[in-house]
This record gives sequence, structure tokens and C-alpha cells, in this order.
Amino acid sequence: MPRTTSPLFAALAIAVLLFATFSTAWQLAASQVTVPNTFTDNTVAVAAEVNDNFNSLATGINDNDTRITNLEQAGPQIAWLKDVKSVGTNGGTSVGGSNTRTLNTLQGNPSFVALTNGSTGTNGSANQFILQPGTYEVTGWSVIGKGNYNIKAQAYLYNVSDGQVVTETLGLSRFLNIAQGGFDPQIVVACGGIFEVTSAKTFALYNDIPSASAQASVGLGVAFGNREEVYSMLRLQKLQ
Repeated sequence: MPRTTSPLFAALAIAVLLFATFSTAWQLAASQVTVPNTFTDNTVAVAAEVNDNFNSLATGINDNDTRITNLEQAGPQIAWLKDVKSVGTNGGTSVGGSNTRTLNTLQGNPSFVALTNGSTGTNGSANQFILQPGTYEVTGWSVIGKGNYNIKAQAYLYNVSDGQVVTETLGLSRFLNIAQGGFDPQIVVACGGIFEVTSAKTFALYNDIPSASAQASVGLGVAFGNREEVYSMLRLQKLQ
């Protein structure tokens, strides 16, 4: 016996087709949805086939819901790297040219970054970090100075693995000229930007100054109560 098209099933078929079209477009950045049955005009819409399409859509939607829930529970992928010293401990002296800043403390999400090239924790010597593949946004600050009254400085990230400056992170060019003495000047240099890492690489935070200083030029302890000293900070966020 020939099958006739029910108006209800025809309407359902059109609804499923439209929903699948919009759903597939929306899913480009998430789970792809493919419906098993395609309906055309003036043909019979079988209930089982319509239900199969709805089941496929429901599976894709539930999968995306699970992914979104997992992302929400995981929270933002942010890590802080710091140079932390015990109360009253100075940061150390500087060299002329590029100064590799200590980063001995990791806070936040450690899934994409690891400290290396030295001990970690307060007063540790680690001064490099390994980043996993991804796109990152970085903001950094360091304290630096000299034993005289003219300071020129710039901060940036250095790709140790490839031996090159990460130009996307170049910070402000700082210059301070003090006419009279009486103290050792210190300034804060900053860097920041967005850059891509294609494979696991080792990086460092660099501060450039023209000449060396025997003074406490990379941080002078302030000894406020029992609070630790912090002389460099990096905020890293993995965007994708």
C-alpha cells in the first residue's frame, strides 16, 4: 500500500531540517552534528526516521553542554609567576645588558606552565619557565635600578629554546634621570602582549639596562612587618 505524507510529519520534517541547519552552523566551534535522515518535498516522513534525527540533535546538544560545564568548572587558565624573597632580603645585583629575572613561585593554574632552571619557592633561584603549545596573553612587572642616577630599562620575554626575543611582549622603554644623589633610584618596568607557542618552549623574563650595578639593583627590601618581598611578577593566561 502506498504511503501518503501526513501534514504533521511533513511539518516535523521541515522543523528538523531547519534546526539541523542552524545547529550545524552554530557548532562550528564545538561538537559537529550530523542527522541521519534527509527529507524532501512530497515524500513520506516516517516517525522512526524523524525520531532518529531528533536523537542525533539531542546527543550533539548534550555533548556541547558537557563541554561547557567542564570549561566552567575548570575556571580560567591563569598562572602567576613571581620572584619572592623572605622579608628584608634584597633582590640582588645587575649586569650590563640583559638581566634574567628570578621567577621562583608559581600560583594559579599550573597545567600549562612549569618553573625550571633552579630551585622553587621563597628565595629559590629558578629563572625560566616552560610553556605548553597555545596562545598566551602576558603582563609582567619588575623592579630595577642602578647605583647612580640615570636609569634606562626595558622588559620583555625571551624565548630561550629558540634564542630570540618575543617581540610581541616588548614593554615600555623607561628612562629616569635624577640630578641629585642621596638614594639609589629604582623603577618598575612592564611588559605585555599576546604570543603563540607552537610546541613546548622555555622562556625567561628579561630586563635590559645599559650597565652593571653592585647595588641592590633588582630589588631593595622594604621589610614591612613579616611580609615577603616581591621583585618580579608575570601574569600568564592561556587563551586557547
